[in-house]
Amino acid sequence: MASLVIAGVAIAQIHSVQFRDDNQTMVLGDFTSLMLEVVDANTRSFKGSGNPAVGIFKNQGLTVKAKNISGIAKQTKPGTYELKSGELRGNVVLVLETPKGDNSSSENTTTLTCPKVSLVSGETRSTITLLGSTSIVRQSNTLKNGIREVQKLTLNGSGGTVHMAPIGSNNRKPLQIANLSGPIAFRQSVDRSGKGGTSNTVLTGTAGSVGFEESRREITAKGGLAMEGQTVATDQPTVSYTLRSSSGSVQLFPEGTATAFPILAADLDGSVQLTYKTKKKAKDGTMQPVTLTGTGAKLVYDDASRIMRLSGNVVLKGNDTVLGGTVTADEAILVLDGDHTILRIELKGSPGASELREEKP
Repeated sequence: MASLVIAGVAIAQIHSVQFRDDNQTMVLGDFTSLMLEVVDANTRSFKGSGNPAVGIFKNQGLTVKAKNISGIAKQTKPGTYELKSGELRGNVVLVLETPKGDNSSSENTTTLTCPKVSLVSGETRSTITLLGSTSIVRQSNTLKNGIREVQKLTLNGSGGTVHMAPIGSNNRKPLQIANLSGPIAFRQSVDRSGKGGTSNTVLTGTAGSVGFEESRREITAKGGLAMEGQTVATDQPTVSYTLRSSSGSVQLFPEGTATAFPILAADLDGSVQLTYKTKKKAKDGTMQPVTLTGTGAKLVYDDASRIMRLSGNVVLKGNDTVLGGTVTADEAILVLDGDHTILRIELKGSPGASELREEKP
């Protein structure tokens, strides 16, 4: 049996304390003090501190760093241990690396930083409780059909709860649900290169509180939502936009999707403000700038149909060939083309409710 049998023995006043199980699947390193204890035949507890102390659980793809670390480890086979629960205090960094996909074409890393973390790994789900200033970073690197894609999602908040797949379950997308209290700042970036050129997309935002669901790639925000984004792609006009509302949800495109635009769907409520800027080919063949601003009570966007629907006391202002003036209406339907430039605008309203005022030169 590994040296874990030194139950209840405190090791202190040593520059660095190290422990490895027989198969080197659990490594405790850089501890200045460490206590190990036998709980039962297959269960061990440990507690210690360092600057920082480090725990590596190879079979689970898990690395933890903190000033103070305590935990429960289970023996899954002779000489092999996995972390089942842990309490981390002081400059906590938790890194979970998940397996590569087919033909080693995909890598995924989830990093959590926080002053205080509690972790419980269950049979169907792992739960991580975060206290204090929190950062969650999920990064993926995928090669598919000759296209390299790097995605990075960052969520910053003031603590919350994260639900993940069981640690060590070989789930390529371990982050399932995150609920964070605010103030919140988030950022999604996607870089693609390969066949057909390159593209770069950045979406940033703030909110009072936020929830993230991995299965739908959906961010749900409350307490005021503000977003801005830009997409730059080969042979496509640059698209930039801002969105503001009281609350709402934004669904991001999944990894490996052949599109440069990041938003799959959006549903925003309350005091909606929209700014949309791109370029459009004029009759003389030149690319002319297009700027559209709008306000309303609700905005719904569906990328499958390329339709953006703004409703409730709508006011639109624009300078392009589609809308050259100011419009008031009950509802405005913006139809986009494949490059996400404005193709046409449809207006709805009760008699006398719609008005177009052309801008004077």
